[in-house]
Amino acid sequence: MLGVNEDEGEDCMTIILNFITSLGFEDGAAEVKNAHRTGKKRDDKPRVISQGLSSKSFTAGLLKEDYYKQQRVQMERKYYKG
Repeated sequence: MLGVNEDEGEDCMTIILNFITSLGFEDGAAEVKNAHRTGKKRDDKPRVISQGLSSKSFTAGLLKEDYYKQQRVQMERKYYKG
């Protein structure tokens, strides 16, 4: 997951579960095995949160929902822009 600000003592699992819930998946906690930051820590941008998911079908559904959510946001921006 990109673009999530880093905080001391943060819980990456909670961040991922909140994102999954925002996409409409209520049983996401059963599918997420782990979540953690990856890469070298830098002051100018946050590290990526990497997550391990337990099933391929859930991963595919999650990616599809995220894609459609991004498309809706882009269309709303375009429509309300002007």
